[in-house]
Amino acid sequence: RVQLSLDPFDGTRKRVAQAGGDGRGVLALRMFRIDFQADPSSSALVLERIRSGYDSADLASPDDPFGDKDLHRLFVERFGART
Repeated sequence: RVQLSLDPFDGTRKRVAQAGGDGRGVLALRMFRIDFQADPSSSALVLERIRSGYDSADLASPDDPFGDKDLHRLFVERFGART
């Protein structure tokens, strides 16, 4: 909420990218991705989904430099959301 409340596309303050010209964006928080849509006329944000930033090949690999793959595997198993 805090990251997106003021100028959701300000890339100087956060890891965010536009995902099309219709107000859609992706916020990266560690290795999670949050897809959202901004409506500048009402200052509303709609969070569309939260997903893992790891793809299937990354999750299958035993390499885990950030020590978070077990969490992402459980997240994907439970919610089926991955990049």
